[in-house]
Amino acid sequence: MRKINLKGMIIKCIKAIQPINVSVNNVVLAPNELLSGKKAIVTGAGSGIGKAIAKAFVNSGATVVGIGRDIKKLNMVETELGCEKFLPYCCDVSKVDEITTYLSQILT
Repeated sequence: MRKINLKGMIIKCIKAIQPINVSVNNVVLAPNELLSGKKAIVTGAGSGIGKAIAKAFVNSGATVVGIGRDIKKLNMVETELGCEKFLPYCCDVSKVDEITTYLSQILT
């Protein structure tokens, strides 16, 4: 049975994606303006899929509240992005008490 290099295939697909401009009501938006003025909360933003989603949202103009259990990882994501549109919050979403505590801070 032949091994498939999944990582290599994904990298090729990502490199093949070309940036597009989107037209909304005859207004053309650049890829970095698609979510301009919007806010998002992303859980698991310190690594993996959550990190990728947080970066994509920030690159599209959104302000992202990144939630994760490891503040060091969240701070590294903030440093990688190099902007003020990523706000890290250390919280374990499996603990309801932590969610309610941080949610009041996040929404203000």
